[in-house]
Amino acid sequence: MGAVPLLTLAVILRVSSQAPDRSSTPPTRQLPLTRMTPIDLENGTYLGKLNRICDKATRLGAIAPESIKSASSLPASLPRFDLYGPAIIHELRAVKPPPWFKRWHMQLVRFNVRQLAAQLEAERALARHQPAAEQAAVQRAYTLSQASDRLSAAIGLVYCLTPAGSDPHLAYPRAPVRAGRTLLSWPDYDRAIDGICADNSARTVYGQRLAADFKPFTRRERNTGLWRLDDSAFQRLYALVRRLGGPPDDRRPAFAAWLERVRERALVMHQERVAAFEQNPARASRLDRVFHRLSAEENWLGRRLGLRVCSSNGLARAPA
Repeated sequence: MGAVPLLTLAVILRVSSQAPDRSSTPPTRQLPLTRMTPIDLENGTYLGKLNRICDKATRLGAIAPESIKSASSLPASLPRFDLYGPAIIHELRAVKPPPWFKRWHMQLVRFNVRQLAAQLEAERALARHQPAAEQAAVQRAYTLSQASDRLSAAIGLVYCLTPAGSDPHLAYPRAPVRAGRTLLSWPDYDRAIDGICADNSARTVYGQRLAADFKPFTRRERNTGLWRLDDSAFQRLYALVRRLGGPPDDRRPAFAAWLERVRERALVMHQERVAAFEQNPARASRLDRVFHRLSAEENWLGRRLGLRVCSSNGLARAPA
């Protein structure tokens, strides 16, 4: 589970939107899904627990001290997972997975345990001035991070991905709030929102690529994971923006309309996912048209607000 260790040296992805552009969605996105059954409620509860654990790791990564000083040869993004990793791994082990997920859950726990051990070894080697041992340990951590990310993406855990371009400080920027309203200036508030969009986009696009090519899953299982990934991404975006608090003042009425589009789009995405799982293509098609309308209006409103990353998700159109 890449986001639990928050340890990544993955290739840099170009971030261009706050969530996946449907025009670039992998082909498996359009293939049949595993049919939704009552057990999906249990699965959803389980996956929600994992996403919350990963989100906790992201929040801790945003406030944790930097990696040990003079660690210039270590990746700049390498966090002090040694400070909070054991507690995160303990929480992972405490989660009881549904039967189908048991095998994969055990793999995720092993990836995290081994990755933590590799980072600790890298830091010990650095302290002993042993660059060869340090680099070997970093490489092991990187390899385990990639394996963890691949499995997390296939399951649909957008919170648990750590591509280059994502960053705990982007997802959880400084956000002082008084009486429900941010204390940031408008420029700082805009930058914080664009940072959230960049982090969310990097995770989602990266996850789509990994999930679409996860060979241990069947085609239907991969496509199910892609739907879960998209659904979680839109909900995550709305939650992280809401965390910032209300705008600095009421001089930009377009903000409330923009945030409402973000909320509505997350809701429609979820409804479309349910329709697809229930094999109701007519309803899914209708919802997809609503989704594209909301996306275009969100982009138009975002550009009026001066948001750059958050308004670059395809076409822009003024609300009717």
